Amino acid sequence: MAIVLLGIVLVACAQDVPTCTTPYIASGNTCCIDKDADSACDPTGGADAPRLDCSLCPPQFVTQVEEKIIYKYVCPDGSVHDTDDTCPQGAPSNAYLFEGNDAQDETIITAFDARAACRGEYKAAEIHLEVTKSPSIVRLLAKSDPDGGFVQIAELSGNTTIIDDEYYYIGFCDGADCAGVTDAQLSSDTAHLVRAVLEYPDGSVTTRDRLLDPTNEGEMGKKKC
Repeated sequence: MAIVLLGIVLVACAQDVPTCTTPYIASGNTCCIDKDADSACDPTGGADAPRLDCSLCPPQFVTQVEEKIIYKYVCPDGSVHDTDDTCPQGAPSNAYLFEGNDAQDETIITAFDARAACRGEYKAAEIHLEVTKSPSIVRLLAKSDPDGGFVQIAELSGNTTIIDDEYYYIGFCDGADCAGVTDAQLSSDTAHLVRAVLEYPDGSVTTRDRLLDPTNEGEMGKKKC
């Protein structure tokens, strides 16, 4: 029984020995060169070292991962483009520099809000004013420099009745291009604070401030018209 088992072991080992052709001899599970026929692998190394005949080497599949570097442009608004000339035009938002006033006389002014809108092809801000007492004049004021003051951008006639959902439009057209479809115009390369002053025979009332941001990063700038 021991001899049979030994025979099995010898057969199994013989199957792992490669078949080598002269001047190569088997060495483990590969072939090495034996030019002096001393049944020992010749020393290897140096420029004159014999090389294994790779016709005796089994083929192997080698997986290689190619690293590719791609350059992209990150634009001021955070968007990524293939070239810098495709970046959206306009300065980054400076809205964070503005500090507005949120106090107003709620007994007279019940609403003063702003949202992104379109006036034809132009981006604009829709100003919603609602009061309980009709003013004779409504003045729209804007602050375009965080360190500057408010300047008047429009003077509008008040209604003879209580204003209910009155709307005014401020266009961002960088000039007089949209003057025919808006009540006032402001530049699109900076944020603005806007307020209204309501004139009454016995005095004036000022609304709270509303931030308008027509830059690429702002609500008004992202509006598609």
